[in-house]
Parts: sequence; structure tokens; C-alpha cells
Amino acid sequence: MVIGTVMVIAGFSLADTAVELITWISYYDDDTNSKATDSTYEEGAQADIFMHMATAFMGYSLFFWMTLGAYIWGWTFLDIENAGADLECEINPNYDYSALPAVVAKISDKQSCLE
Repeated sequence: MVIGTVMVIAGFSLADTAVELITWISYYDDDTNSKATDSTYEEGAQADIFMHMATAFMGYSLFFWMTLGAYIWGWTFLDIENAGADLECEINPNYDYSALPAVVAKISDKQSCLE
């Protein structure tokens, strides 16, 4: 549940900020032919591009580390060694499983499940 929640938060946040981080240049398209003659225009544009790229990089880095941290947390605390191979149950398609609800009702722990 924690991994799913973190993935939803990181995914939504990434999608929500992606449009702004990718299309920010379109806010400056209306003055294409009216470039200023002084040198502060070039310095301002360079600083703006640098800041937007730094913001995009840091945002994507944040969401990457959130996702990775959720998976590390899950792997550490959920005890999923060998991909849960010790808890697999084989199902035979030629067997009558009508008594299964009564058997499942008796399961109280991992040992009774394996039995």
C-alpha cells in the first residue's frame, strides 16, 4: 500500500509538473521579432533557461528518489525473498475445489496455509 501510494503521488506530481517544465518557452514566443538591443536580454535568457533546466532536473530527481525509496522500503520490510516462492500453491485443473472455502477459513498463519 505504501509503495502504491508513493507511486501515485510521484506519478501525478511528475505529470502535473511536466507540462510546465517542458512548455515554459512558449510563454516567450510572442516577442520573437522584438529582441532587445542591450546585452541584458541574452544574460536574462541564459539565466532563465538554466533555472528552468535546473528545476526540471531537480523535480525529476525528487520523484525518482521517492519511487526508489518506496521500493527499497517495500523490499526491506515486506520479506519478499525469492519472489515469494515458498508460498506458492499449485492448482490442478482436474481437481474439485468445492471444499476450498472451508479450508481457507481454517488458515490462521503461514504454516497452516502451507499445510
